[in-house]
Amino acid sequence: MIVRALLLSLSLSLSSLSAYELVVRDFRIALGTGGTDFDYDISGSTVAASGSDTFDSALSLDFGGRWSFARPGDALGLVVGADLGWESLGFGSGSLQTLRAHGSAGLGWAVSDFWTVTGELGLLYGRSTWEVPASVGAERYTADGDALGYDLRVDATWRLSKRLGVGGFLGWQIMEHEVESKGVTSTLDRSGWIAGVLVFWRFSNAPPTLQ
Repeated sequence: MIVRALLLSLSLSLSSLSAYELVVRDFRIALGTGGTDFDYDISGSTVAASGSDTFDSALSLDFGGRWSFARPGDALGLVVGADLGWESLGFGSGSLQTLRAHGSAGLGWAVSDFWTVTGELGLLYGRSTWEVPASVGAERYTADGDALGYDLRVDATWRLSKRLGVGGFLGWQIMEHEVESKGVTSTLDRSGWIAGVLVFWRFSNAPPTLQ
């Protein structure tokens, strides 16, 4: 009797997983924030310094899309994404600005007709500009260079209507910015939590084979 009850419970659980169909065909805008702590290493012919510091603020804005690859009737499937965005890290009147591209892939789950949860691993590449304001005995310093990193995040989205929806994300990100100017190279390493909100527009709710 107990075994039959367990088998029935498992059967109902599996059937509930396949009761909803994963279909993601979204354009999205995401606003986020992230960790502000960083380690730095500055080297050049006349300067050498390293240590840790903290930005005052962190803000990001990304435009992109998500597309699912799941068989008709499956609640689970591959979801891939691509984003173009901007991140601004501020400290006083200085800043670290990054224009970046983000590619991701992960597993999506249609929890219901309206809720979708996705776990994704992403790779980021960008171009950063590091600006330090002038101070007593030192002129304004500006340097440019590459940024490279990756993140792991979980998205949860809720479809408000047939096309429009909202959501949020939470994850962990690691980034390295290496900038150079006037023979001085500065490396900034950041890691920490990321979180944000998003709005999406769904092009279609039909799986590819039914379009």
